[in-house]
Amino acid sequence: PAIGRASQAPHPKYNAENFIYNQKTDTYTCPEGHKLTSNQSHYKTRNYTFKQYKTKACKGCPVRSLCTKAKNGKIVQRSEYAPYIEANAHRVTQNKQRYKQRQALVE
Repeated sequence: PAIGRASQAPHPKYNAENFIYNQKTDTYTCPEGHKLTSNQSHYKTRNYTFKQYKTKACKGCPVRSLCTKAKNGKIVQRSEYAPYIEANAHRVTQNKQRYKQRQALVE
């Protein structure tokens, strides 16, 4: 699912989907190369849980105004369902013809 408008960065290059997740270290890397880490706390919403990732590097980052308007720096949230969403997106890109066929109307 797409990210809501309110969660998008002032410049599209710095939207959360452009941050790279490393499963082994459980960290994100921003487009500027800074590591965002989690405090390992799980937060709960009505329908799912998520973890938050942030870095202290935001304070001195020269492109901060392009990345976030938040006072305390950029926060990336990772849903418990993120691995499944990413796996599905990968399957769709690998089998475009099959998914195009599935979208066809049946009469």
